[in-house]
Amino acid sequence: MPYLCSLNVRNMSLSKGNIAIMAICTGLIVANIYYAQPLLVLIAREFNVSESNAGQVTFFTQIGYALGLLFCVPWATSSSAADRSLP
Repeated sequence: MPYLCSLNVRNMSLSKGNIAIMAICTGLIVANIYYAQPLLVLIAREFNVSESNAGQVTFFTQIGYALGLLFCVPWATSSSAADRSLP
């Protein structure tokens, strides 16, 4: 199947601004995993659940992030940009 466009990755470069934006976004994404931890007591009170049950919020957030890394990173690095498509 012919490609509609080709992407020559070797000739592409990132500006310092693009790198800074990506670094900030990555930091916010990783920080998002831990935002709920200081609020667990308030979450437990608000929803009338135990603190250990409220702690599952951060647990499942971290598990979801780990599974995303486990499956998405190998998929993203296994093929060229032109061959990549979501299943």
